[in-house]
Amino acid sequence: MNFKRSAALLASSTMVLGLAGCGTNFVPASGLTKRSFAYNAAAKRRAEKGGKWAILVHLAGENNLYRFALEDLNEMEAGIPTDGSVEVYVFFDGIKNGDSAVYKIKRDSGMNSTIISEKVPVPFIPASNEVDSGDPKVVAAFIDWAGRNVQADHTMVSFWDHGSGIFHGAPNPITKGFGWDDNGTNLETADLTMLGNTFRAAAGKPLSIVGFDACLMAHGEIAYQLRGNADYLVASEELEPGAGWDYKGWLTALGKLSDKTPAAVGATLVDTYHASYPPGGSQSSGRDDTTLSLVDINAFTANVVPALNEFVSTAVAAMGSEKVALQGARAKAQTFYNRDCADLGSFL
Repeated sequence: MNFKRSAALLASSTMVLGLAGCGTNFVPASGLTKRSFAYNAAAKRRAEKGGKWAILVHLAGENNLYRFALEDLNEMEAGIPTDGSVEVYVFFDGIKNGDSAVYKIKRDSGMNSTIISEKVPVPFIPASNEVDSGDPKVVAAFIDWAGRNVQADHTMVSFWDHGSGIFHGAPNPITKGFGWDDNGTNLETADLTMLGNTFRAAAGKPLSIVGFDACLMAHGEIAYQLRGNADYLVASEELEPGAGWDYKGWLTALGKLSDKTPAAVGATLVDTYHASYPPGGSQSSGRDDTTLSLVDINAFTANVVPALNEFVSTAVAAMGSEKVALQGARAKAQTFYNRDCADLGSFL
């Protein structure tokens, strides 16, 4: 079985708050108190609206995931709704020289090996039709172009490829990366702030969802970094199978949603992903121990961050007497491929 980062899948996470923590605490802006972070989730849900969606996919396939990249393009064509409520734009780069392109996904009723979607002329792909898809400046150009030219009520950006999450170095030499181009470079988690700022400046509003169809990217640090630039995070604590998300199932389900709120769109993505891997699922691999979570970034920032900071302060102050208990809790906490990080809920 192929994985987006080679190792075995381990365990399942719940849909709400599947986040890993790596030993660092989160620091609210200076001067803010817990009262300043007061957050009414119910009011936010009432204020949310559906409407037209633009889904932007950075599909970095110039690596050993190339065949899955082609499969997922065909899945998107097979699943995209025909009522115009969802548009999908894919910034594609594969292993063939000169195959870099932005596709506007067009409906193809059957699953096959033919890409029928139209290529969209964009200023950041040169006449050679070859770019370094791991260059953050190139990815920012795609996001800027979409923010200025694709009209939608909600926009989601998805990063498709390998992911290393927030590793702490050894024994894995790959740290804080995603979106690898084997003939170029790769993105780093630090680039997420710039990419989010780019979309907000171009579109005049934050992203509704940032998603990672990649391994190991569901970190509290990443959710916190996206604050102000995105409302929801969809990511996996564990390795993803090479086939990744079930794009046909997800987009088909989106077409049936009567009200496409960000929460509903993200939850549908999580549900269709998990449903696709058990025996009988569309991507059945003989295993069903996948992880994927939908996290409300605003609620996380408002509620979890200050509470976590208070816990950290209390734990540090009590370290003299409680060190053994804290170490015991950490040893028993759920971990995944990156054992330097533990599931936050499990540890607490």
